[in-house]
This record gives sequence, C-alpha cells and structure tokens, in this order.
Amino acid sequence: MNSINKNIIKSILILSMSTFGWSCSDEVLNEIDTDPNALNPQQVLPVNVWVAASERLVTNVMGNTSAVAAATFSELLSNSTNNGYRADFTATPTWVQMYYTLNDFEQIITRAEANESWNFAGCAKVLKAYTLAVATDLFGDIPYSETGKPTQIQNPKVDTQEAIYAEVLALLEGGIADLGKGAEDDFAGVDQFYGGNIGLWLKTAYGLKARYLNRLSNRSDHDDQIIAALASAYQSNDDNLVFSGYSENNRNPIGNLNADLVVHSTFVNTLLQFENGDSVTDPRAEIWMTLHDNTYKGAIGFAESGGLYNDFSAPKAPFFGPAAPMPLLTFSELKFIEAETLLRQGNTVASNDAYEAAVTASMNSFGVDAAAIATFAAASEVFPGASALALEDIMRQKFLSFFVYQGIEAYNDIRRTGIPANQEEQPVKFPLPNSEADINSNLEGQTFTSLTNADKVWWAK
Repeated sequence: MNSINKNIIKSILILSMSTFGWSCSDEVLNEIDTDPNALNPQQVLPVNVWVAASERLVTNVMGNTSAVAAATFSELLSNSTNNGYRADFTATPTWVQMYYTLNDFEQIITRAEANESWNFAGCAKVLKAYTLAVATDLFGDIPYSETGKPTQIQNPKVDTQEAIYAEVLALLEGGIADLGKGAEDDFAGVDQFYGGNIGLWLKTAYGLKARYLNRLSNRSDHDDQIIAALASAYQSNDDNLVFSGYSENNRNPIGNLNADLVVHSTFVNTLLQFENGDSVTDPRAEIWMTLHDNTYKGAIGFAESGGLYNDFSAPKAPFFGPAAPMPLLTFSELKFIEAETLLRQGNTVASNDAYEAAVTASMNSFGVDAAAIATFAAASEVFPGASALALEDIMRQKFLSFFVYQGIEAYNDIRRTGIPANQEEQPVKFPLPNSEADINSNLEGQTFTSLTNADKVWWAK
C-alpha cells in the first residue's frame, strides 16, 4: 500500500477515535507513534477525509436502518419488522454515526480554514449543517456544543433544539461565505456530488437554508427569508443534490432491503386521493411499486397482521435497488417549500404556480413522459387552481415526492404539519440510545422506549 493510501486510512482512524475519545491498544498506538508517515488530527488534510465523511453521511446517516424507520413512521413504507421499529427500535447505530460524521466534517473545516482551502471548508460546513439538522430532527435536544472534547469534557451538556437550529443556520451562512471566496484547491477531484461545481454547492446551501427556515414555521415567521433563499437555490432537477456512487459492490443500503419492505396503506391512499375516477392514475405509481391482484395495496401493521411480503405492493426495481441513487435535496422539494410559504403569505397565484412546478419536477425526476404528466395534471384533484389550492394539496404531493429514499423528510413534515395524518400511532421522535445515559450523566432520564406527544421535538406541531 502506498504512503498516500496509508495516510488516508490513518486519517480516518484517528478522526473516528477522536469523536468520543475511544482508544486502541498500546501496540496500535505505538505503531502510529513510530511510523514516520503517521498523521495526527492536526496534520489531516481535508482531501484525505472528504470522501469518507460524505459517504458516511449518505450511507450511514441517511441510508441506514433509521432512514427506513423514519419511512415507516411517516407511513411511506411498512416493514416485516415494523412493530420492532415502533416498540423496540434502537437508534444507537445512527446516533454513533451522526457524531462520527459531525466530527469528520469539523476536522475538515479546521484544517481547510488553516490552509485557506475555502471550497473544502464551505462544503464541509454545508454538509455538517445537514448532518446536525438530521440529528436534532430525529432526536430533539442533543449534546453538541461541548462534544468532540473527550479529554476536557466527558459529560457534554444537552443543547436545546432551538440552539441547535441556530447553529445549523450559522453553519450554512459560514459555508456560503467560504464558497464565495473564489478559492482554488483540490476539491473538484474528490467531490462525488457536483465534481467541484461550486455554483451548485452555493445553490445547495441556499436550498438547505430555505428547508430549515421552513422547518421552524410553527415557531417563527421566516417567510421573507425563505423566499429570498429560494431565489438563489435550485432552478431545475439538474441542480439536485444526489449521490450516484452506488453499485453492486457498493450498495444503496435502503435499496438493498428490497426483500423486506412493502408500501404503507397511508402512502397508497394518499396516492389515490389524486386520482380522477378510473381514468387518471398517478404515472409514478407504476415506476414506484408493484401491483397486487391488479391493484395497488398498502399494508397497515404489517407484522401484527401476520401478512406476507407478497400480500402487498412493494417498492419496484430499478427505481428501488442496490444501485439506485440517493437524493438528499431536490428542486421539487424546494418548489413545494415555495408553494407552502407563498400560501402562508396569501399569494395564492404564485403559490399555485410553484405547486404545479413542484409536481411536474417530481414527475420529471422519476422519468415520467410529458404526455402522461399532462393527462394527470388535467385532473382537478391534482391541479385544483389558485382559488382552490390548499395546504393539504401541497403537503400530500410533497409526501409522495419523498418516496422512498427521503423518509426522514417525510417524517419531519408529518410531525410539523400533520399532513397526511398517520393511520397508526407513531413515535414523535427517535429514542435516545439507553447506553448513552451510562456514558453521559446529562442524558439520564432522557432515554425513552415509548414516546408520546409530550415528548415531541421543539419545532413540531
């Protein structure tokens, strides 16, 4: 193995150990200490860690069992272990991987700022903000401001979700500032998303700013800021933040579960609400899922009912599979946010335009042809017009657009707006790992196995 590859591996190892202060054996530490090519966190170059950190975010944070759990809690999907997700679900792997990822991006930011590698610093701030938002959206109040300092602080305090969201927005502002500095560095060679196109990263930062400001709609009015951010964000599906690096040898972790997942009845019912009799069917349906007895059939309480996988419609290949791309932020989502924001402001005409553009963008992203889109859009149930458009229309279509890889965002929107309503009682947030209370005394009494509405996150309805 050449010295560059060794250094990259050692960089990742050291960053992982530094997250919680985990240790290795004396033999391993001595080997690192005596190897002339060994790196410590102060020597880690951002190029050495970016690929591992960003793929950890996509695969281990957005693509692990917690992402599937969120899809079941939002009732996009049902699962053969659905009951386990509700009653005995443990989010320990997600919790650990989120903190690994946050630490990795912080190390990149520290070294990139020292080297004035502003593209690395800016993009790391954007994806750190993304990771931090996922962490607080799923778990609520979490340790953050005192983490990453295991030798100084062994029991980091728990920060409120309100404080965490202030940090998320500050990271995005810092990322935008860094990306505007016109730096020249090696970022293009390791950027798996945009190939070093900083203009698209700037659009992503503004798009995430709009997403997270809109998340706070139950708490404060940021509507003007949302509209301003959207003006600098995505303008088409070509701008979408999507990870397309999966293959048979590097599998999409959600798509790799195709033998376990079926669609939920709430998803199917929401899809059918937009039909116009028997003449118009959502053209995405045949792309998304299989038929059962010549119809689309969703499950409720799949495990409890004793149903079999073949009793229900299921996510369909190739849209759903091990090599499928993973979307993180899309043009259609931002247009739905625009439609919702403008509707709150009373601008029904502009809201309707944004809503229709959002539905069309979603259809285009799944490869629906123009003729099928036009036929579907002609139904008044789908495009009711500016005078009749309601929040329910926007949120139901947005919910559908998240099928199936953006279950976390679907789960967030349902908790924020209540649309569409769950048919089953679902957790209002993820339970903190019980083991964390043994490690951090500040988490004692904050671990849950059954979560009620009293435990909902700060921004929820």
